[in-house]
Amino acid sequence: MTLAALWVAFLAMFALTALAPAATALWLRLRRDVPIRVFEIAAGFYLLNLAVQVPIFRLIGNRPGLLGPVLAPLLAPAIYSLSEESLRYLSFRAGRTMRGSRHADGALMAGLGHGGMEALIFAFVLTSTVVSVTFAPASLSAQGIDATQIANGVMVSGAVYTVSRLSAIVCHVGLATLCVLAYRRSLAFLPIAVLVHFALNASTSRLQAAGGPWWVLVFVAWAALFGLLAAWVRREGWLRRSPPPPASPGTPPTSGGECEPTPLATPAFAWPGMPPPPP
Repeated sequence: MTLAALWVAFLAMFALTALAPAATALWLRLRRDVPIRVFEIAAGFYLLNLAVQVPIFRLIGNRPGLLGPVLAPLLAPAIYSLSEESLRYLSFRAGRTMRGSRHADGALMAGLGHGGMEALIFAFVLTSTVVSVTFAPASLSAQGIDATQIANGVMVSGAVYTVSRLSAIVCHVGLATLCVLAYRRSLAFLPIAVLVHFALNASTSRLQAAGGPWWVLVFVAWAALFGLLAAWVRREGWLRRSPPPPASPGTPPTSGGECEPTPLATPAFAWPGMPPPPP
């Protein structure tokens, strides 16, 4: 009975956190004509981000403790935010498809790719735990680990796991929106993305270390803010798709969806309704 309940909980968590982003990306491809390659490139850049982060954390080792009890816990969130947002910003330069997807739907697809890959990695870790409990409980017992206790822990924490992963995906959609705004409106949105990502990681990690459910509630609050940001930007038309340029005689017409050129990303704040800066 415990194993059956464990697998039901596991499959529900896997479907909601790992499969749902891919399904949403497929819907965007079919209904909004957003290239699925945006999802794939964003996921790939998340893996590239891990390739940058892991050596850094191995290099610094236990040195963060030298910073003291106040600054030491802030080092990891700073590395996460700088690495992820820098590579997220650069991902929108990775080829013509990404450059042509600097709009609201493209930011949504990229956020799903980034957050979906992160959720998939968490799901693989969860899968290894469930498989070990199911097929190798003796090996866990040999290590002094109670398989039944692990199974109960997975089922009890299922709601927390699912809510936190879905909140992270929504946050990545908002952060991708900020990075696209850095191209389309003002480069000032890039450091804003880094700072809010740092605040997100620092606040949730400190609360999680303290114990209790507050970190999940704060995570949900951050997700709500990022979701409102993405919805507001879409409603105001800040990242609207540009119409296709008129075709010259003798050339086939181009499809729509190309966004405005990068020169609009100037240090000056380009509010909606304002004319573009002079060349």
